[in-house]
Amino acid sequence: MQSSNRNYQRSQSSVVNVTDAHVGMTNATLKYVWNQKASGTQESEIGTIFASGNELKKDSATGDNWYLWVFASDSLGNKTTKSTGPFYLDNAPPSDTKPTETHTSNSITVTCAQTDANVSILDANTRYYQIKPSSQTSWNNNWEKDTGTSHKFTGLNLNTSYDVRTKVSDSLGNGPTISQELTGVRTANIEEPVITCTPNGNSWTNGKVSVSIDFKSGSQSYLTRQYRESTDG
Repeated sequence: MQSSNRNYQRSQSSVVNVTDAHVGMTNATLKYVWNQKASGTQESEIGTIFASGNELKKDSATGDNWYLWVFASDSLGNKTTKSTGPFYLDNAPPSDTKPTETHTSNSITVTCAQTDANVSILDANTRYYQIKPSSQTSWNNNWEKDTGTSHKFTGLNLNTSYDVRTKVSDSLGNGPTISQELTGVRTANIEEPVITCTPNGNSWTNGKVSVSIDFKSGSQSYLTRQYRESTDG
């Protein structure tokens, strides 16, 4: 039997050969079970019949503590129980954690937050991003692939609400899992600032002139400040 395999796989197996040097294997009883017990498995728990030389396979399970237990009894009633392991199995999909985002007035950068507990998430072929206006009730099938953990959607409308989500598979092919939706991501709104001069342009002064600029909420990062002195009225 293979002693163990600590590399995560979607299925694990071991070829089991049973011999008896004295009476041979005629009329022998061979049984096996996969479980998560490193010790203490009883004969009554081992119930699946097999033949010597069979490959005994375990799949459709997840965990780093799977063991193969084998029971053998020859024609004279001599009994033995052997185990091997642990074997690491992963058939669980990645998480559905919702993404995070940053935005400007016409773009949203979406960062994938999905993870896998056991193996890595491949970037090049298994990470996808999607966006839609919040006013649109259903999603389409247009996913954008990106090799990185973030993807930038550009050419968006000013001051508009969008929903975003991601989709990934892990390196063993478990998935894909679509993330929870991050809803109501609103692109920034740019409004003209209010400029106030003290004294105003209709007053004479031989002193200082104070200029205040009131940036509207969400607009300051996208505007530049410029001024020009003039004596031409």
